[in-house]
Amino acid sequence: AKAPRPDVVVVLGPDHRGVGESAATSPDEAWETPLGVMRVDRRASDRLEALAPFVTSDRQAHASEHSIEVHLPFLQAIYGDAVPFLPILVTRQDARTCRRLGDALAEALEGRRAVIIASSDFTHYEPAAVAAERDRHAIAPILQLDAAGFARAVRTHGVTCCGPGPVIAMLTAAGRLGATQASLLAYGTSADTSGDASSVVGYAAIEVTA
Repeated sequence: AKAPRPDVVVVLGPDHRGVGESAATSPDEAWETPLGVMRVDRRASDRLEALAPFVTSDRQAHASEHSIEVHLPFLQAIYGDAVPFLPILVTRQDARTCRRLGDALAEALEGRRAVIIASSDFTHYEPAAVAAERDRHAIAPILQLDAAGFARAVRTHGVTCCGPGPVIAMLTAAGRLGATQASLLAYGTSADTSGDASSVVGYAAIEVTA
């Protein structure tokens, strides 16, 4: 909210239901929440689809998915209707596909001021101490801007995050666009609100900047 207003906000979210193919943009002109209408950035969407043929425009892929839309009220609270967004639903979350997506996204955004959000939680349904330890292994390479290291940590340490693909794509694009540092703003688990530490979901807020 304190940073200069961007030209576009990209929201990368995981496809929990596997409805789409590799990755899906939205064919709609705008999305609506109770706070109003947020425009889809058709320029960025068309450019990305041209650069990455595995990215398709697919309304059905987005229809039952929440991982992108949950961010929109926060963006609307900050920007109102002044900034368009680019929703990208990631179904294929293997590292190779997501690196390709990140490379194409960086090229599509060249010359524009962009915020890229990777939507994901971290470890699921483990005791809070176990989740925190596993998530520590996943967060460390993000702080080093190391997409390959993050993918390896998720695989090696059994980090059951829903959106490793969006994180890999974000780190790849951010690196191409000049990112040089990252900082952990907050880490917590569902126990912070439920009071039940026996089986939690982990969450982290990490800022990546030039």
